[in-house]
Amino acid sequence: MAQQQNTPFQLPARLPFGPDIIDRDIFELIGLKDVNDKDRSEMMVVIMDTIYNRVIARILDNFNTEEQKELEKALEKKDLKKVNEMLASKELPDYMSLLAEETVLYKVQLASMFAPKAA
Repeated sequence: MAQQQNTPFQLPARLPFGPDIIDRDIFELIGLKDVNDKDRSEMMVVIMDTIYNRVIARILDNFNTEEQKELEKALEKKDLKKVNEMLASKELPDYMSLLAEETVLYKVQLASMFAPKAA
């Protein structure tokens, strides 16, 4: 696993939504509120995978390249003791907090991409 540099998402100057974005349905925000259940489920898998990958990338940013390789080996071997020791050795943000942050950031990013453009 190579060291990855995350480029933060830049929000547009004016957003077409407010703080209520947290409670709004993502499919409504991107103009797909009437999408069928099958497509909705498939899209949710992609959305969840993306958010998961963003969380993992933020966690891995706390490890140097050698540590990342060691963590990857422990994960491949399913050595949860080693994985937990490595994670505990770092001052990492709470996983649920990271998950919540990345979920909101991705929701804002998607909503910004699909928002109607101002004339």
